[in-house]
Amino acid sequence: MVKRWVRKWSPEVKPGLMPDVEVISVQPSAIEKMTWRLPPSKSHFIRYLAFAALGHQNIRLSNVEYAGHDVQSMIRCLRQLGIVIEQVNNDGASVLNVKGKGHSSFTVPSSVLHCGNSGLSFRILTLICATMDQPVMLDGDESLRQRPHDELINLLDQFKVDTSYGHGKEALPLLIHGPVTIPESTVEIAVNKTSQALTGLIIASSQLSHRSTSPSLDNLFLNHTLS
Repeated sequence: MVKRWVRKWSPEVKPGLMPDVEVISVQPSAIEKMTWRLPPSKSHFIRYLAFAALGHQNIRLSNVEYAGHDVQSMIRCLRQLGIVIEQVNNDGASVLNVKGKGHSSFTVPSSVLHCGNSGLSFRILTLICATMDQPVMLDGDESLRQRPHDELINLLDQFKVDTSYGHGKEALPLLIHGPVTIPESTVEIAVNKTSQALTGLIIASSQLSHRSTSPSLDNLFLNHTLS
């Protein structure tokens, strides 16, 4: 169907060039006002949750009513790590109150951190948990298990984090045991497929200077590999 459309399409209106597939004609509506209740950006919301959990304040996040499964997975995992997240009603709208723990140690989860289908949650949480000195296991659904995580594993190896994982089609669950050791040389991060590992490292960086076996991050240089 798509190829047939491309073959018959022309920027000029000429007889015989109309596609022979059915299309939907949308007519103007007589509705003068309509309220759209859209879900929050899962990418932004997951990052907000991570920053709030690592901060020193109580953060209130609004527009939660229609948050998708990926956001809910992040909330569930952060609660397992001891972050207090309360969903309350504020003037008819649901909001999240997140009580950040700052640089204090997270609670070692008693069970697997299941990130569902959220690759962003998985990578951010992996880098955060890598700063801990206890083993933590992370997993996801069938789709997440079959995605490549080579760039994340390579990053963990450079920080001397012990890892154990499967091979083949299902590389998860991933068992990690930190804390990180900050290398004296350049850290290579491949971002040609996804930059989420870099995102996780940036978010977890506030923990690195407090929990790593190296005294500071002053000499750490990141080389973003694009090719």
